[in-house]
Amino acid sequence: MRLTYRGISYTPTAPSVQWRDRPETCTYRGLTYHPREAESIPPQPQLALTYRGIPYQTDAAGRILPREDARTAKRLTPIAPMSTVARTHRDAILRRLEQRIAAAKRQGNTHLLVLLEQERQQLA
Repeated sequence: MRLTYRGISYTPTAPSVQWRDRPETCTYRGLTYHPREAESIPPQPQLALTYRGIPYQTDAAGRILPREDARTAKRLTPIAPMSTVARTHRDAILRRLEQRIAAAKRQGNTHLLVLLEQERQQLA
């Protein structure tokens, strides 16, 4: 069977998986069936890939590994110092947090106070 993806035609290849029936009987929406499980999982292909300009590769277990040419990959620019807009936004968040803390104190909600104090420490 030929398939097409973004104008490129290809023949799909499904890995051959050996299945075995499990001994238990299950029922789903009134139908009875015997579940199956794979006897062995086929190894994943080892590929050298690039995602948004960052090279990486996969191993036979499907784990992501750094690629050798990753050292020469495009480096991200360092984060610029906090701009005036970001500082104003952070100050507004802190003011709103102080209002929430005051409301929690008035209600006597100690659990919420603990959570809001943790949030304040994360923003500090």
